[in-house]
Amino acid sequence: MTDGTAGTNAGSADERPLRRAGLVSAIQRYLIKRAEEQPDPAAYYHFLSMSMLSAMAVVPHIVYVVYFWIEGAPPLTVSHGISVLVYVFTYALLRRGYYKTASVVLSMEVVVSSLVMIYYVGTEAQSQFFMLLVAIAHMTVLKFVNKDRMLVMLILFACFFGSFFIGSFAEPVYASTVDDGLKYFNVDFIFLATVVILSTEKFVGNMTELSQENKLTELEKQANIDPLTGLYNRRFATEFFNKIRRGGPIANIELAMIDIDDFKLINDTYGHANGDKALVALSATLKSSLRQSDYVFRWGGEEFLIAMVNTDSESAFRVADTIRQRIEKNVINLDGREASFTITVGLSRLEPRQIDQSIIRCDKNLYKGKRAGKNQVVAE
Repeated sequence: MTDGTAGTNAGSADERPLRRAGLVSAIQRYLIKRAEEQPDPAAYYHFLSMSMLSAMAVVPHIVYVVYFWIEGAPPLTVSHGISVLVYVFTYALLRRGYYKTASVVLSMEVVVSSLVMIYYVGTEAQSQFFMLLVAIAHMTVLKFVNKDRMLVMLILFACFFGSFFIGSFAEPVYASTVDDGLKYFNVDFIFLATVVILSTEKFVGNMTELSQENKLTELEKQANIDPLTGLYNRRFATEFFNKIRRGGPIANIELAMIDIDDFKLINDTYGHANGDKALVALSATLKSSLRQSDYVFRWGGEEFLIAMVNTDSESAFRVADTIRQRIEKNVINLDGREASFTITVGLSRLEPRQIDQSIIRCDKNLYKGKRAGKNQVVAE
């Protein structure tokens, strides 16, 4: 059976909790909420993953600008300064939703900057491995952004292996600037960046999965909830009773069929919009009068059906009559005019093997009350 979706919030479908813990869970929930506020949540995830890549990629270039400026290598200082500007441009592309273009620009920047490094300082700095790093990114976090990534990856691999050929013939002008510190920085950064990229794929994948679950939950909610009253609709009631037919665990159910007396007169006198206000007022009273274990459905029009779980006939009668009295005393504002209405209630025991007949008996008792003068509760 469904769990904890009735009573004081009878008919409302709570979202399934995101079963994650800790800081990562909190970040995921925040980002999922932000994504669901966007016109295209998938595009937002692309923006997040690529923004992370761009932010990470710009870090070594900033370090290189400072490093080669200190070492007195103007061409490399300028080239890495240009690379920083390229990443600013890449971020601007991301802000405008040009994810595929941004991924290509990012990849080509890595190729060019790596080859420039090899030309000026040789392969000792290990900068050629940045091209492999971007290839890994295309196989993971960028695989949904650029469907033509195979061409880009082929270029990256070709340039990676070609860099060794270039390095074997080139005579680096600034080879003396390469020290162990630069080598270790590059190797450590590439290792760390690989870990971050693989983690990002899993992180974004989890967010996408959770976002899809939320969408399904919302769709299920929309399919099962009456939009006016916020109560379960007849479709959900059918599923509810079908589960009981199949041997569901809920037993000892008392049914209560409720109908607003002279509802047509309310619509004719105050208008259909105010008739809706009466339905909403009744729904609110039902929610506040029932337990969490109970279920209430909008059966159709001005009719509502309650399933009181683990309840005997005497207790069901008391609850139904309390609801009737509360409705009778409740005054609502209908376009500046105070008004009230009454309800009639029919009760019946739910027989799991005779569900349809039980509902019919409940309905018959309701109309017995209508014929006897309305505003009353009629039990078997």
